Amino acid sequence: MSNLIHVNTPTVADATQQIHTAYAQTDANYDRSMQILNNNPEVFGGKGSEAFTQVYSTLNSHYSAAKDTIRRAGLALGMANDGFSQTDAQMAAQYPY
Repeated sequence: MSNLIHVNTPTVADATQQIHTAYAQTDANYDRSMQILNNNPEVFGGKGSEAFTQVYSTLNSHYSAAKDTIRRAGLALGMANDGFSQTDAQMAAQYPY
């Protein structure tokens, strides 16, 4: 069994960018969802107002959790990739041309 780790840093950097794109899309979806809810509160009067408040709260909570998870994944992957690149450069510096 080999202890060798091979990291394709350009591919990891691309994946990091895709995660950042997913975060931006999730944020845009959240904005659209909130706009729809904020533009329609009069539809939910009486007993419906309680359900409206619950949906509003649920959307806020779920989007917040999703955005935080996506953001942290992008940060972790980016930091790992930076670490791989720095370590690779340090190892290469040990061997003069």
